[in-house]
Amino acid sequence: MIDCNESDAVLLVSSGLTANAQQFAASLNGKLISFPAIDSKDVMNAAVSGSVALFEIARQLRLKATEEC
Repeated sequence: MIDCNESDAVLLVSSGLTANAQQFAASLNGKLISFPAIDSKDVMNAAVSGSVALFEIARQLRLKATEEC
């Protein structure tokens, strides 16, 4: 599980993480989230993967907001 903050950025890459994308993510103190593959085939496409990641970020931020009250 990754701890998400309001200042986190999401970089969604669908066809392999290039050196430029890795460098950009590192400059933002980014965290790598990977989705498993079965038989070297992507389990989910980029849109679905991004939706899952964004849902989890939103869930964590809502949880933190209610804990701060």
